[in-house]
Amino acid sequence: MGFYLEWVFRVAAIPADTQMRELLAGVPLEPLRRVLPQTCEQRRRVGWTVRFVTAVAGEKYYPSVLDGSEYFHSTQLHCPPCLPQRQANGESHYSHLVVSATVTRAGSQGILPLEVEEVCNSEGQEPQDYELTAAKRLVKRLRAEPRQLAMCIVGDDL
Repeated sequence: MGFYLEWVFRVAAIPADTQMRELLAGVPLEPLRRVLPQTCEQRRRVGWTVRFVTAVAGEKYYPSVLDGSEYFHSTQLHCPPCLPQRQANGESHYSHLVVSATVTRAGSQGILPLEVEEVCNSEGQEPQDYELTAAKRLVKRLRAEPRQLAMCIVGDDL
């Protein structure tokens, strides 16, 4: 990955995990949400997405995988949007998660990122947000987009 960062973005040194969290903390997702659908649509128009098409019983679709990823976890550091989890021994764990939608195809190493939804709590929110509710928001947004992608949505342990 370091090679790609250096080659594509001219990054001389990769920031440490802590530095990345500090840089990205508070960055809004909306700009990314606008760019990903546009990128996907451009790739579809030039034919790049054809390699992901899967046909079953004469129907063609794009397999779109939903998967949750934890990108922060601590037993000491936390913020209001953190997802708290109390262990049986009384210890509290805090984390940040996202659910992402990615087009892929069995046997292929290629992927096409579609969309992302953060799993986070708003101050005073009850009940706590979790991956399934974030996935529902994500799917609703995916279906609202004017893309011409017939999708088969697959969830991974949500």
